[in-house]
Amino acid sequence: MLPFSPWLLPLLLLGSVAPGVVLTAQLKVRPGDRLTVATAVSIFSTFCGWWCLWIAGVPAAWCSLIVLAGCCLLAVSGWRDLRAVFTMPLVRWQAAAWLAVAGHALLLHAAVFSYSGGLWGGDWCGHLTQAGFFLADGDPRPNRFPGGDAITGRPPLENIVAAHFWRLGRGHYADYQVVMTWLNSLACLPVLMLVSRLTPRQQNNQQQAVLLTAVAVMVLPAFAQNAVYPWTKLLAAFFVVPGLVFWADGAGRGRRPHRELAAGLLAAGLLVHYSAAVYVVAVVGFELVLTASQVIRRDWPRLARSFMTNLRAAAVAVAVVAPWLGWALWMYGPRGTFATNTAVVDARVYSLAENLLKMLLNIRDTLLPSFLRGPTDLTRLFQEQASLLGWIRDSCFLPYQVNFPAALGVVGWAAVLPAAGVIRRALPRSPGLFWSSVAAVSLLLGVAAHG
Repeated sequence: MLPFSPWLLPLLLLGSVAPGVVLTAQLKVRPGDRLTVATAVSIFSTFCGWWCLWIAGVPAAWCSLIVLAGCCLLAVSGWRDLRAVFTMPLVRWQAAAWLAVAGHALLLHAAVFSYSGGLWGGDWCGHLTQAGFFLADGDPRPNRFPGGDAITGRPPLENIVAAHFWRLGRGHYADYQVVMTWLNSLACLPVLMLVSRLTPRQQNNQQQAVLLTAVAVMVLPAFAQNAVYPWTKLLAAFFVVPGLVFWADGAGRGRRPHRELAAGLLAAGLLVHYSAAVYVVAVVGFELVLTASQVIRRDWPRLARSFMTNLRAAAVAVAVVAPWLGWALWMYGPRGTFATNTAVVDARVYSLAENLLKMLLNIRDTLLPSFLRGPTDLTRLFQEQASLLGWIRDSCFLPYQVNFPAALGVVGWAAVLPAAGVIRRALPRSPGLFWSSVAAVSLLLGVAAHG
């Protein structure tokens, strides 16, 4: 990574936190949830402001300056809200842990000479092309980037936010690397939020848990690989995880706190990476089952309350995706909007039987590392290397990147196994049913639908 614009770091910190803290000042959430919620609102508001200005015809340079001015105005006008939030000890510890994780990821990225590993060398280029296209005020009418990918092939949220901050630097590629690594490091915040919820509320216990979690995230192979590779999966997880947490709050107990917030977070995750759709499908399926059970029991008052709550949540989700999907549908129509994603394009190449076989093989590959499956033509292709060091690198990269047991690493499993018992004891029966159902459905759908 080449030298970057040093003023980007304070701008990233300001833009990632300040707007959301001010906009959510009146929202009643737990202290341990506030930093994650504020950051999510900041990132989405940055995307929404920049994107709406751009589709209105404002040049990209002015879009970034206007959004930055709005961010500074919110920070100045809401300085009391910022002070109130950061006087909370737990928020300060979470912020310190997140900054440590982000700094660690930036140091790892500084050691990257080229993006490679197996045959995974081109995805980053697609995201860079999308961000650069909007910065250059390209003509969107052909629905094609200069490299040949469809504009609607990837959702734009992270790439738009990256373009905004990239424009505030000197425009060097190193600036883009720093911005993407910073955004990807946000994925540790929902983890810290969950740990704060599951830890006894004594201040020392929560501080120790937050710091230990930050260290565990730093040494997690899957996090390290995805944080330094400039693509969008980690930021999607940043939105999806708290969305699921807030949706699970009060499940089965007749109350729905922050259900609209949960829907908005899940919809924002969909705008980062379309793989978030499997979690949306899992949540919708769970709610349909609950609705069916209420109909069978003829619990009409609860059914009416659930229907209105879910209707409001659906309205929020539609409002979140509307700036992108509305524009895409207007420009390209349904086919040009929904049929250009790589998963859809790849599925068309195969027959129904071949797609089913691909899904089964994806599940096998996710559970069984490549070195235990024996050599195949595909693994030989991925690991064909003239360099011994390159072969060793690829042999480590592939299990860490595409295999669930290996992705956690030794330290990851050492943290997960004890945590599983704590989570099982901490969750009441109804939220536990939600989590187990959604986890099972989303894992199977996510693995099976992967290209």
